[in-house]
Amino acid sequence: MKRAALRLIYIVAYHSGLIDVFYFLNRRRQVVITYHNVLPDALFDNTLHLGVSHCASAFARQIEIVNARWPASRSRPDACLITLDDGYRNHHEVAAGILERYGRRGVFFATLALVDGGATLWPDRMLMWLSYVPNGTYRLLGQSFSIANPAGRASCWSALWHRVCDDYGLRSDVLRDMNEVYPFDALAVDEDIKSLRFGAMSAEDIADLVRRGHRVGCHSYNHDILSRLSDAELSEDFARCDAAVGRIYSCDLFSYPFGGSNEVAEREWAACRNSRFRRAFMNVDDVQAGGDAASYAMPRISLPNTADSYVIEAKLSGFEKFLKASIGQRA
Repeated sequence: MKRAALRLIYIVAYHSGLIDVFYFLNRRRQVVITYHNVLPDALFDNTLHLGVSHCASAFARQIEIVNARWPASRSRPDACLITLDDGYRNHHEVAAGILERYGRRGVFFATLALVDGGATLWPDRMLMWLSYVPNGTYRLLGQSFSIANPAGRASCWSALWHRVCDDYGLRSDVLRDMNEVYPFDALAVDEDIKSLRFGAMSAEDIADLVRRGHRVGCHSYNHDILSRLSDAELSEDFARCDAAVGRIYSCDLFSYPFGGSNEVAEREWAACRNSRFRRAFMNVDDVQAGGDAASYAMPRISLPNTADSYVIEAKLSGFEKFLKASIGQRA
């Protein structure tokens, strides 16, 4: 009901011209949109691991609207910046082509260990297992979990994720437990999904993106929760990434893994400022950072997996943010 009511407000705001007013009021701000995976519609099975992913048709519709509001040929080409995080093959095979269809180029943030080693990132290994393990009861980290439906899978993910966040050393233990109770190699994962969603872009793929006019930035070494690393581990992570500038990375842009206020704050901003990277992006749209830190805590907005023009326009214009803040103040 709440979602339907919001959409009705968006429709009225769009047709009354209010959305256009918000675009005008926010015309001088840089809009940075964050995406993760873009998969062909036929492969988009709505399983747990696709929670922050987009089907190709929705992504294309969103880029079409971006292009209408911020033409790719305008004098401020980065007024609306399209970014994609992680470094999986769907970036090269699916997303880049859609961007190019509209004359746009993106910034692809690749995780160094993924590109160099090819192994699926540890959070995505967890998500893959929970998405495709057969229904049953499994013992993980000393606790029994019943997996019988999508809600059970989501509940298991939430519980395990909070355990890992509370004790970061458990991230290897949970993967070991998963493999022991039901091996990763036995999971029934479609080969195309395995390749596009869980397979890494190669160095050749990245070089091809750069040749086609895209930029490739850094998404950390191992996609760790940076706030959970020691000072020495954090420095080592950035040192490894620094060494890959020019070899893998074509620009001095950085995107923090996870990128929320619980994962990134002053210490992480400072570590990035001491590296070779000159701008860094969060995964939240409102960051409280001033002075020198501002360039290392740049906000990004995310869009849901939808082709609904009214929802997309409300988010891009800043109207939705204003509306929700106003409702919150009155509540």
